Amino acid sequence: MPIVRLIKSHEELKFFLSDYLAGTLPKVDANQLLSDRSCDLGEWLYCGEAKSYLNTEEVEELIKSHKAMHFALAEIVANYNRGVKISEDIVMGPDSQFIKNLDLVLKQLYRLKNKSQQAA
Repeated sequence: MPIVRLIKSHEELKFFLSDYLAGTLPKVDANQLLSDRSCDLGEWLYCGEAKSYLNTEEVEELIKSHKAMHFALAEIVANYNRGVKISEDIVMGPDSQFIKNLDLVLKQLYRLKNKSQQAA
């Protein structure tokens, strides 16, 4: 699994959420976003391939932050879908659970990318 693709797809979640909250994207079922196994990173983590790049503790840490990020994203989308007024400044700000966990995921992926480049 190319790490760069995993990073890019998760960096794009910020743009997806911003566009979604602006109403420029079709409605999404929040339940589809809830599963941390349904994206490329989730599939990679749960198929066991990640263990060839990371130790068990690193895999568990990445799964934990990835799962929390998906939960926060699904919660924001579910609230928006119910008509709750969502401030983009709040959900995209530094105190947002979505942003905090997404940043953790990206930090872990960049660390993995650097580690794999040094090993090459």
